[in-house]
Amino acid sequence: MLSTDPHPAPFRPPLAWLGVLVAFLMLTLVAPSAPATAADTDPAMAADVARALRAERDRLQQENATLAERLQALEGQLAVAQRLEAQTARLTALIERLEARLAELDPAATGLASVGAATATHTQALEQQLATSEHARQDAAAQVKTLEARVAELEARLQQQQLTVEEALLRADKAEKLHAALEEAHERVRTENERLSLELTTAKARQSEAMRRVLELDARLEALGARAAGAAPRPAPAAQSAADGHPERIRVGAAEAGAGATADGVMPAVYEVRAEDTLSRIADKVYGDASAWRRIFEANRDVLDGPDDLRLGLRLIIP
Repeated sequence: MLSTDPHPAPFRPPLAWLGVLVAFLMLTLVAPSAPATAADTDPAMAADVARALRAERDRLQQENATLAERLQALEGQLAVAQRLEAQTARLTALIERLEARLAELDPAATGLASVGAATATHTQALEQQLATSEHARQDAAAQVKTLEARVAELEARLQQQQLTVEEALLRADKAEKLHAALEEAHERVRTENERLSLELTTAKARQSEAMRRVLELDARLEALGARAAGAAPRPAPAAQSAADGHPERIRVGAAEAGAGATADGVMPAVYEVRAEDTLSRIADKVYGDASAWRRIFEANRDVLDGPDDLRLGLRLIIP
């Protein structure tokens, strides 16, 4: 309905909450998004990053919905401004018709003059209201463009963060699979170590048993030879080294066998030191392992002051 008020109130858009909205949008633009971390090889850190990115995505979606509602409200105000503009156009047309009508009437009539003055005043008020409405419409259009640009930016950021979340989830899954593979490999290595340790223990036990039997056989042969010859027991035959092909001077005497027997009945061997012998060489000849020289040294502490205290012809007990 056309208003007949000669001094209508000018249209004032709600600029206060629009200013608040623009400030909120600027703060949102300034706030940095949480960057994706390089925790590719840690599953717990990758899961925390994924949860943070999902929360950021939800917040952006909620902010997008709020901006859509505000955009709808601004569109309603724009429609009101457009209606005011149409009403102003109708008023302008009416004024033009009134001015044409007044031109046809007698310009000397005082009543018509006062009506013309009132009409001119009303026309000025309408023009001022039209200017205000046009300014409000331009502001609303500018805000709509700004909001559309902001919405597009938020959608782009949301899409980028969704891609980042998917990448983080893929990395977390890959890290979990790699961790499982490493655990499986570690278990296989541990099982293999246990098997090799058991085999090594068994081999050492067999080696000790074989050496004990060899020494027993040497002692029996020496005893049989002594009985056959009716004399003192001869030295045990020299053992052939597998490493250098030279005989080892390991001898077991009958008296030494009885005196040096261990608690379990195993008679230790006796080795006579030759030129250029060291404990390492003797251990390599006897055990096949040069690093076992400390066993020989510990068994002969009573005749050795140190690992290098070897004398030609010295007789060492081989445990």
